[in-house]
Amino acid sequence: MLTRAGRRGGFTLIEFVFTLVVIGILFAAVLPMAGTWMQNIRVRNVAEAIQNGMQVARNEAVRRNRSISFYMVSLDDAKVMDNSCALSNAATSWVVSVSSPASKCGSDPSDTAAPMIVSTHAGGVGGDGVTVSAVNGGNPANTLTFNGFGQMTNADGIRIISISMPNCSDCRSLQVEVSATGSVRMCDPKLDMKGSDPRRCTTSPT
Repeated sequence: MLTRAGRRGGFTLIEFVFTLVVIGILFAAVLPMAGTWMQNIRVRNVAEAIQNGMQVARNEAVRRNRSISFYMVSLDDAKVMDNSCALSNAATSWVVSVSSPASKCGSDPSDTAAPMIVSTHAGGVGGDGVTVSAVNGGNPANTLTFNGFGQMTNADGIRIISISMPNCSDCRSLQVEVSATGSVRMCDPKLDMKGSDPRRCTTSPT
């Protein structure tokens, strides 16, 4: 009596196709979450870069015992810091300098040559598609100046910067706040402002 030979190792064509279908279904389910995750990373990249830039300005003002400013600037190419820059309250790029860097953002850092740049950051690097809005009491603001004591000196200076990813309802938004004393912090605007969570924001943009 003949017996059926034992099955050899490997996949049959049906098993291979079935595996591909399962992988495709899993990929389709995970892809939207991966996209949201990447967009959230970009939002955080921009928020952290802005917070760091403000802290650089404040620290340098204290170290040099002179006024240093944080300027938000727009660029023709958000990934390239050059002289195409203009002051803007809706830009992810920034410059820390003594005087306005408008049309001079491509200058080398200097202690003597205007605008006496300390540090720069092109927001398009790691922050593609992110939108920001800087305000003071609901009014657009693009500059924040610190004195030698680390205090904010310009009354119309930036107090709140809202950072978000447009057309993404599932994406997380963040906010950077500047207190009257000049301290800078990042917060989550979706948390209850009157709650106890340390990540909550304390001020509304409007």
